[in-house]
Amino acid sequence: MIRRTSLALALLVGVVVGAVLFSPIGPFPSDSVAQASTSLGDSFGLNFKGRAMREPTPEPDHFQYSNPIYSMTTGEQVGTATHHVFFIEKPGVLDHTMTFHFADGDLVTHQLESIGQDPQYPPGAMFLIGIHPEGKTIDPNRSTGAYKGRTGKLRMKGWHDTAKFPGEATFDDFYWIQLDPK
Repeated sequence: MIRRTSLALALLVGVVVGAVLFSPIGPFPSDSVAQASTSLGDSFGLNFKGRAMREPTPEPDHFQYSNPIYSMTTGEQVGTATHHVFFIEKPGVLDHTMTFHFADGDLVTHQLESIGQDPQYPPGAMFLIGIHPEGKTIDPNRSTGAYKGRTGKLRMKGWHDTAKFPGEATFDDFYWIQLDPK
């Protein structure tokens, strides 16, 4: 009986460790993301968080907000980012463009974002957000500086407090960026 329990425990630990190491959002890189005015590396995590006021856009049905971004490795602020979305004809899906502003340039991504009501909260108050792309999402032509010409993929999971939408929104989004080798 003890041998079966030990084997089951070892199997469970192996599955959990494997899931962390090979999940799309991890593991975190060992080098610091928060090195000012140097490249962030080819794979890094960011947290876009905080309350933001809606920014003007040329199109009235587009929604844009900016917030600080923080390294998921060190917790330090590494720049700012602009979150730009608009609703498309498919329910629960937004067209999403994110521009990350770093000391060494801007990284621009474009992809679809899934959005769903969090059932723990009153309707319209809290949404669960996710980006799960199948292909490349980094725009090499709109990115600048160290990111100009770079390609790769962005994944995201998070939540948005939209109780005061569209005038303001609160974000807590976790981005994992994988740049293709130069």
